[in-house]
Amino acid sequence: MKTHTPIKAKIAIALLMAMSLNACINLTDEEKQQIKEFINSKTGVITTKGDTITVNDTSYDTNGAVVVADGVQTDASALKEGMVVTVSGTEYSDGRGVATQISFDDEVEGIVSSNAVTPGSASGTLTIMGQTVHVDANTIFASYDVSDLSVADVDPGNIVEVSGYSSGKGEIWATRIEVKNMQYNTGEEIELKGYVSNATSNSFQIGNLTVDMSNAALDSDFMGTVNNGQYIKVSSTQGFDDNGNLIASELDLKNTETKEIKHRENDDNVEVKGAITGNLSGNQMEINGSLVLLDNNLSISDAVRNSLSKGSIVEAEGYVDANGQFVVTKLKLENESESESDSKSSSDNDSNNESDSDNSSQKSDNEDDD
Repeated sequence: MKTHTPIKAKIAIALLMAMSLNACINLTDEEKQQIKEFINSKTGVITTKGDTITVNDTSYDTNGAVVVADGVQTDASALKEGMVVTVSGTEYSDGRGVATQISFDDEVEGIVSSNAVTPGSASGTLTIMGQTVHVDANTIFASYDVSDLSVADVDPGNIVEVSGYSSGKGEIWATRIEVKNMQYNTGEEIELKGYVSNATSNSFQIGNLTVDMSNAALDSDFMGTVNNGQYIKVSSTQGFDDNGNLIASELDLKNTETKEIKHRENDDNVEVKGAITGNLSGNQMEINGSLVLLDNNLSISDAVRNSLSKGSIVEAEGYVDANGQFVVTKLKLENESESESDSKSSSDNDSNNESDSDNSSQKSDNEDDD
């Protein structure tokens, strides 16, 4: 039974140092209005990459940031356009930010079994390791092979890394696809993440992929058992058996927070950009594989409500309630204007709304504490 040496201690120290530094600086009232601290509450796509990275319209200085890619500490050079990342740090009202931690996890890196993207078309699907991967005109494409010009050029058998938004149950909306190799060679590691279903003593499924775990090394967090509903990372260095099952060499149980919307306890300033991975039902829907609640006073027009379907990219803002549930108070579709969004979100300006009043009180208390 293997165990891992986590890097969480290093990350925690970096975050505490940054928080302590900000707390010790004597800011003017004007400076206090221009700055807001956040921890684990900014998730989005890297849209530009240079000396800084831009995520959710904020340009972050990455100098000194702890960068973690797929659980391994690295540096900012590993970050690329189209990657979905979670950023912790400090943000200013003028669109600048300073990152203290940036984390990235791909959704799948493995063998392509089919490509249904028509040449000349920007949209379609790939099947990779039993997962249906959706692509569109906004998906960033890269390849080690300069002759590959678009996703349509990806061949079955290619090894591809996908970043994006996943339901964890077999569907991924890709924001970046990169061809890493022409074909799989035994001994190389391929991997995917998702929720366990149809678990037996020797196998389980993620999406349409069956995983043979007969000889897999289990993370100690499993307590010796793999159960339905667990969110896990599967690594393989042996590829597929004759029956088309992935032969797992290692299984890692991911913390619940890995798949949930990133936030701190009682956070009243959560901002997330991502894909709807579960359709709206009542006041609930799924964003990035995580269940979210819509505030009772969030006003959404019928036109927008009808557009909130799987795969739609949305920007959501809200807070975490006493039960640890992300409650959305402001929601807009990607590319929707601010004025359109504001007209649909009455909870933002309703001073008589009790929940808003409670939330405002909580914010005031937090500011006083700072």
